[in-house]
Amino acid sequence: SVGMEVDHFFTPYLGVNGRMGLTSSQMEVAVEERKADWQVAERPLDHVSLSVGPCASLPLGGGFGIGMHLRGGYGFYPKTSLVGLELGASRGWGFEGGLSVGYLTSRRVSLQLVADYRSWSSPLVGVDNQGFSLGLSAGWGW
Repeated sequence: SVGMEVDHFFTPYLGVNGRMGLTSSQMEVAVEERKADWQVAERPLDHVSLSVGPCASLPLGGGFGIGMHLRGGYGFYPKTSLVGLELGASRGWGFEGGLSVGYLTSRRVSLQLVADYRSWSSPLVGVDNQGFSLGLSAGWGW
């Protein structure tokens, strides 16, 4: 998953956060070609999303701070083809939320450890598109 986030704070602690992202998920599909023969194929399922929502930041002192965000948005799956299965383009709603621990390296640059959870509608019936990610981010302000 890769994305770009923008925060705008109305107060020193509360603001709004927006994210545009691209997520690529690996899928395994079993296709029965003959009664006793199953073939498994792997192919990524891409998802493009745009979400927005509230965010908060709380300084802890010494350059450290914690943050949170909660976003709702709209996502799109492009048309894709898996072994014997054609998936048309699909759209739907979803939400994302996360926590971060950061360190302000200078007045305008920060490094953060981020934990995120995402849940989006899926183009596959009966399949949930949920994910948890842990990562690093760098931010700068002006």
